[in-house]
Amino acid sequence: YDAQLKPRLESDLGVNVLHMDHNLCKILDDKHSFGCFLRDELKLRSPRTHKVHSNEEARKYNTQFKDEMARGELKRTMILKNLNYDPIHRLDLFQLPTSEAKLDAYLSRVQDDGNAITESEPWQVQEFLARGVEYSAMIVVRSNQLVTMTCSASSASQLNYVHVEVPSIRVWIEDFMTGLRASKYTLTGQLCFDFMILTENDEKVAYPIECNPRVHTQCSIYNSDDARSTLGSLLLESPQVHTQNK
Repeated sequence: YDAQLKPRLESDLGVNVLHMDHNLCKILDDKHSFGCFLRDELKLRSPRTHKVHSNEEARKYNTQFKDEMARGELKRTMILKNLNYDPIHRLDLFQLPTSEAKLDAYLSRVQDDGNAITESEPWQVQEFLARGVEYSAMIVVRSNQLVTMTCSASSASQLNYVHVEVPSIRVWIEDFMTGLRASKYTLTGQLCFDFMILTENDEKVAYPIECNPRVHTQCSIYNSDDARSTLGSLLLESPQVHTQNK
């Protein structure tokens, strides 16, 4: 709603809104479109992704992945997951390819639970990044300029955050900002990314899993008087080029 109101608030009331426009917000908020945006628009590393609109389409992808695996072309298995928040199946980690019987049983279960794959409620198949370490990173951006960034190990409680410096994530964020500045899009707002860090050829590599284009509980990391004061100043001041750690 903030993104939808942004043009009116800025044009009619002269208010500076710390939020991206509605079109970019929708792109970032959808796990599949976010992955495509990174791959096609910003030319950044991201997990493989496909959108699934029906059970039949899920079966076709399962067959495709079986064929790719047989040819040695499937780098990793693919995870089937709901694009909408799904408290019932969000931790299933159901992977493709699998047997037809197992897939049919899973599709029947999600349908019986009221979360069927449909044209209006599509699911995603995304490259499954196993044996990695998960982190989250919150950033504040003004007009495609990074204002502040904090990174933490992922927390199940969504409140227990401690800042850590993860070089591979910082490099990815910097590449993300560079890609934005070279694109037609202008990003302003507070965002949180989920990352999986894998070791590839003895190097730590950051893969973005999803983006939450809104203020996030990770802002609770700014929990001292000095940190809160600094964050407040950065949120309120006019757009300038800044790069801050916690």
